[in-house]
Amino acid sequence: VEQRAVGVVVEPLSADPGRLARLRERGIPLVLADRAMPERDGCSASVDDIAGGRIAVQHLLDRGARDILVVNGERGIRQCADRYQGARQAVRSRREARLDQVVAEQMSVAYGKKIADGLDDLPGGVFCTNDFLAAGLCRGLTERGLRIPEDVQVVGYGDLDIASFGATTLTTVRQPVEDLGRAAVEMLLDEIEARADHVHETRVFAPGLVLRDSTRPPA
Repeated sequence: VEQRAVGVVVEPLSADPGRLARLRERGIPLVLADRAMPERDGCSASVDDIAGGRIAVQHLLDRGARDILVVNGERGIRQCADRYQGARQAVRSRREARLDQVVAEQMSVAYGKKIADGLDDLPGGVFCTNDFLAAGLCRGLTERGLRIPEDVQVVGYGDLDIASFGATTLTTVRQPVEDLGRAAVEMLLDEIEARADHVHETRVFAPGLVLRDSTRPPA
């Protein structure tokens, strides 16, 4: 496919540095979506995941949670690391707040439920760095007889379809996916058409918070 392509939009999971280098060596224009381009060697369109983590945990703090657990993906995933960095920034502004982290081996509904089943000390709020984990966590907590958001508040990430279904809909961080995709295509077409005159760009989009049932209303 790469040999026949005139341009490529690369998603994070396929953004292997070696693969990117091979595309560059073949002179194929490319744009990296949802992650900054390594060493700025090309265009990229991404979401400010540090800001996303910060607004998620800030919301939990504003709704009265003090002991907060981050259910995160593996540390090697840049987006997960950035979201945790943002969460830490939010907690630094509140001396009485405490932040813990558990790393999920899989970012899935099943693993979110597994984490809920194993929680001994219940936090006041949980920030899951994707909506699948958050949905599974909510399911597991509910099956234990706990109430969401009365006993535990939960915030997810992504505003995926799963966030708006189920007995408890998820408060979640929304990524501007349409804007991100549109920007990636615009930059790719510009590089294809301009070639040597093209100037690489890095576009970063701000996330937003979607309020639903898994966190408390304002006091």
